[in-house]
Amino acid sequence: PHLHLSLQSGNNLILKRMKRRHSREQAIDLCRMLKAARPELTFGADLIAGFPTESDTMFLDTIKLVDECNISWLHIFPYSGRPNTPASRMPQVNQHEISKRAKVLRELAQQKKMQHFSRLKYKTLSVLMESDFRGRAEDFSEITTSAPLKTGEVYQLKVQDYSADNLIAKN
Repeated sequence: PHLHLSLQSGNNLILKRMKRRHSREQAIDLCRMLKAARPELTFGADLIAGFPTESDTMFLDTIKLVDECNISWLHIFPYSGRPNTPASRMPQVNQHEISKRAKVLRELAQQKKMQHFSRLKYKTLSVLMESDFRGRAEDFSEITTSAPLKTGEVYQLKVQDYSADNLIAKN
């Protein structure tokens, strides 16, 4: 029950300039429709901070989109120009502002992850072990165990707590 979306931005004009084939409204509608059909579904998304011409107001649209789509897992990328692309010929956002916006989005990502983790405390999750002490739940949550388990196996683990990085299960 995890779906990763390549949203990039929450502003329609920026999406158009990126040549994306979706609007913010389509993304919000899709997330709402999927959540209604499967309430346990979690969303991840790629977001770019500081795409050329992005104003403060446009950036706020991206922040709002995170809540409107109920996104738990954010993958943040500061814009970096590539020579000879259409974006390279657009007015650029200064590097300090790009870094500041990426930081804001990373802080939001951490908040969203903590909110998600708090909802999972004391729940039993199906976890695929990726190494002796670390696995992933079906919703993309990383989980650590107190004792080693067999890599590649799926276990039902009860979440006892969480840290800034992962859920914690005792087994």
